[in-house]
Amino acid sequence: MEKCFNTRVKEAMAAVPSVTAQQARQLREEGRDLLFLDPRNQDDITATTGIIPGAISLPLDRLESAQAEPTGELQHTTIPTRQA
Repeated sequence: MEKCFNTRVKEAMAAVPSVTAQQARQLREEGRDLLFLDPRNQDDITATTGIIPGAISLPLDRLESAQAEPTGELQHTTIPTRQA
């Protein structure tokens, strides 16, 4: 049986470390080598706060429609953020 969306989100959040927006800002100000991925679509970015300077826009609908498996290994630690 396929897992429901909420179950998949809970599992992902438990497995991947996250920081608040304020913590991410602090890490950036400390000069840490960070990569920000913004999963919102363009309408959401425009309607809200905009995008973090230097962030890569990678909307979820593009990720969900991708059929290829990722290749290679990441050279960065990815830390998703959520608003506090």
